[in-house]
Amino acid sequence: MLNPKWESIIRFKCPDGEVHYGEPTADLKSARVWTGLDVWSLQPTDTTRHVAEILAPYEPTTIIGIGCNYKGHAHETGIPLPNHPIIFRKLPSSITSPTSLVELHGGDVDYENELCFITSQPARNVLQDNALNYILGFTVGNDISSRYWQRKDTSGGQACYAKSFDGFCPIGPKIVSAKALQNFQSLRITTRRDGEVVQNSNTSDMLFGVRQLMAFLTRGTTLPAGTLVLTGTPPGVGSYQTPPRFIKAGEVLECEIEGIGKIQTEFTEVNSKAA
Repeated sequence: MLNPKWESIIRFKCPDGEVHYGEPTADLKSARVWTGLDVWSLQPTDTTRHVAEILAPYEPTTIIGIGCNYKGHAHETGIPLPNHPIIFRKLPSSITSPTSLVELHGGDVDYENELCFITSQPARNVLQDNALNYILGFTVGNDISSRYWQRKDTSGGQACYAKSFDGFCPIGPKIVSAKALQNFQSLRITTRRDGEVVQNSNTSDMLFGVRQLMAFLTRGTTLPAGTLVLTGTPPGVGSYQTPPRFIKAGEVLECEIEGIGKIQTEFTEVNSKAA
């Protein structure tokens, strides 16, 4: 559990519709198949398959988000730097693939490119010095948020509700093991909106680093194996631009983090028949 045998892993669909885990090539067009029920039990094979579609790398049952965790983002919001991590939850049903089509639920929809880490085993009272022993790996996440429902005058400022609509948490394209991504606290993080760079920062700007977050989140609390933690977003989100620039139907958003890859999300109006 502590040290996976793979350096990076994807979950993908082959042209024949079969779904596999695999260690991908650099261009993500093919992957060496690994067999197992989940990312903790994988064993390598000698089979290579073509990648027709990349899926969410796994399906977490516990998702924790951290708010205002970049100095630049805290500055653009105008709030004082927090003394402790600001925590919220997202529902598992918000998880979707790294190339998904997402409906604009809730109104005033915004983006948040985030480095995510995944716990490798049940974690409780973890010390910062031992934090990496409890991290399986890292992936890219987009903490999509309805600012309408996040406002105090519309929902009392309930971030969980505003961030948990279906599809509001695309992740991927792969999980990179903690052993293979040792510079996770100095990675370039970039967001492009229809090709325009809107977020351009570095994970070194975090107020509370990955090790600190692991220690804080597990104080007297057991995080189950497979917990997904979104570690916050840098400055440049749409709601704090002048004037605010919320996502519109037809726009494509790319969230990229150095050493992991990028997820690409296209947005569409809510299907009223299915709503």
